[in-house]
Amino acid sequence: MFTSLGDSLALRRIFGPVLILLSNINNTDGVKWEADFRRFLRERKPWDFSGDTRGNLFPLKTINLNTGLITGRNFCEKFLEYGVSISNEASRVLTNPAFTVRPSNTGIATIKLATAFAAELGFKDKMTYSDICSRAKEFDMNICPIEVPLQLRLQYIMEQPSNEELLICTNPVTDSKGNLYVFEVAAGGTCVYRLSIRRCNSTDLFEPESFWVFSIK
Repeated sequence: MFTSLGDSLALRRIFGPVLILLSNINNTDGVKWEADFRRFLRERKPWDFSGDTRGNLFPLKTINLNTGLITGRNFCEKFLEYGVSISNEASRVLTNPAFTVRPSNTGIATIKLATAFAAELGFKDKMTYSDICSRAKEFDMNICPIEVPLQLRLQYIMEQPSNEELLICTNPVTDSKGNLYVFEVAAGGTCVYRLSIRRCNSTDLFEPESFWVFSIK
């Protein structure tokens, strides 16, 4: 076994703890173990919420808004420049002439974002998007401006861990049939950075393992 791991002593030492981690992720508290492992991947202290009294809330990053990109087409052009993969459904929403973000005449603003798994917010079973939004208020978290998922995708390239999928809590966007959607910012296993949308009608349910982004003060 050690031969197959190579000559690295550090790699040999970590093999046992990795097996323990996988076992913990596979048990009833797996969502919490996954959440803290993702924090570790961001080079932050696991199990440490930095004195935040809102429980399982953990800061993600602070991003800039109002950078001069106004329409969905503006963002699509920037995504192409950055090599971001956009799902067909998200592209149709963004290229709809009715889709715009905040005006660009007030200067650059910043917004602080935080993440939480639905299970960390107390959900043990599947829940609706409305449930998520209501629970977020109990944790003093807010829904994000619609510009946030687009700017986060641009400003979270390279540092987003592989296979991370972030659902951004915003006012839903709609398609031509009136279906409601939220944006998802994800990184594939091959470091393909994606922007897509997830349907969030009243009949659509999300898993406790779903990973959400909120704005905080």
